[in-house]
Amino acid sequence: MDNAIAPTHTDDAARDVQNWAILAGAMLGCPALLWFAAHAASTLGTVAAAIAFAFLANTMFSLLHEAVHGKFDRNPARNAIAGHLSAAFFPTSFTLQTALHLTHHRNNRSEVERFDYIGPDENVPLKTVQWFTILTGLYWLSIPLFWVFYSFFGSLIPWRRLMPSEGRFARQTSAGAFLESAQALPIARIRIELALSLALQAALFWWLGLSWQSWLACYFAFGLMWSSLQYADHAFSALDQHEGAWNLAVSRFTHAAFLFYHDHLEHHRDVKVRWQDLPGGAGDKPKRSWLAMLYLMWRGPRLLPGSGQSATRQRQLAWSIMACHVAVFAAAFQILYGIGSADFVTRSAMFDVALPIDDHAPFWPMWSLAYIAIGPLLLAAAIALRTPERTLPFLAALTLQLAAGVLCFLAVPVAAMPVPAIAMTELEAALFAMADGINLEGNMMPSLHVAFAISAAWAASPCLRLPLRLAIWGWAGAICASTWLIRQHWLLDIAGGALLAVA
Repeated sequence: MDNAIAPTHTDDAARDVQNWAILAGAMLGCPALLWFAAHAASTLGTVAAAIAFAFLANTMFSLLHEAVHGKFDRNPARNAIAGHLSAAFFPTSFTLQTALHLTHHRNNRSEVERFDYIGPDENVPLKTVQWFTILTGLYWLSIPLFWVFYSFFGSLIPWRRLMPSEGRFARQTSAGAFLESAQALPIARIRIELALSLALQAALFWWLGLSWQSWLACYFAFGLMWSSLQYADHAFSALDQHEGAWNLAVSRFTHAAFLFYHDHLEHHRDVKVRWQDLPGGAGDKPKRSWLAMLYLMWRGPRLLPGSGQSATRQRQLAWSIMACHVAVFAAAFQILYGIGSADFVTRSAMFDVALPIDDHAPFWPMWSLAYIAIGPLLLAAAIALRTPERTLPFLAALTLQLAAGVLCFLAVPVAAMPVPAIAMTELEAALFAMADGINLEGNMMPSLHVAFAISAAWAASPCLRLPLRLAIWGWAGAICASTWLIRQHWLLDIAGGALLAVA
């Protein structure tokens, strides 16, 4: 920032007004988007509103960030008012957020805030799980939940005994440092601020006629977007308090929506610089792609360079990362697949994609055993891939297929294939009930069973010897065949799934 022109008094006054104008717009826009998400005519409308809310709520957080550093308004009283208002939409306490964020600046890239690297004395699975809570939005969720619990019931818990500041958990999660900062604050004030933030959320819920599903969709979208950024601008940067950050390259729209928050290295070099003055500085370091950084983060944390850790620790880290990858995909599948069927009960018409040959489809319920084997096949493929560098592209491809499939389910809901009423043995009935229970109404075309089975065999084959390669393709083929043989999918569904796999 050495070559930047210092803002004048008039510039600062104009920026105060600009901040208030943006805050006013966000305070009107966020409730409006919450209302639209709750009252949209379709799930696609709710999803669109949730995505828009995620961007606008991040604008609100960027204003909260300015207020935390005393830069929203030059007048301290007005700055505090803006901080309280913006904090209520997170929701959190402004006083608490200020203390915790300044603690972050003091500890940036130190041992207690080095989430991307695992030291010799740190627990590998714990640090890996913590890393993926940041990436998946659980980090955002934990903030209001924990601090509400801490503020109102924390006095009943012996924190120092359960989590001593010198203990492993407190050090490697930074929980000890944040708790120490919180314990120095007036608890009554924190309780009042948190209560007011929760009261605002409750009032919006009541006044706007929100549903918990729509509210959760909006805040989950915000939390996911917010959490994924919070460490992307620090991950794998220099282990230095001021230089340990990145300026991230994003689209112009995203850059503006986040109020230049992605210029994070500039912010850490000089926290007094207002957001309007951030673009254009720190020219000695080129911006890094946010998407490239996100990909590196999804590959998982790393062992601390130069720490001389064993190959056993490296293998433990690899398996921990792969376990998290599988768990995240399983959770994403449950959420997205459920969204795909969300409109089914309100649909008055379903598309008929039956071909003449579908009328002659048999019904062999024992093939349900192959149908329900899709989960074990995906797990076997992930194990065959052996390393996070291989499992990540595989699971990312499945997630993209899932997202594309959900869009098709919402846009083109297909009627289910009729199942004949025939006598079945107790075993056949149990297996078919399990297979039929996997599918949700309307989620027919394309067949994700077919897409996932082909993708799993395709991805794992190069890592297997010929006998196992033939076995996994046979397994995948049996799954694909079962979709028709137990009348779970029409032939066009199956063709759509195959096309999705090779697209």
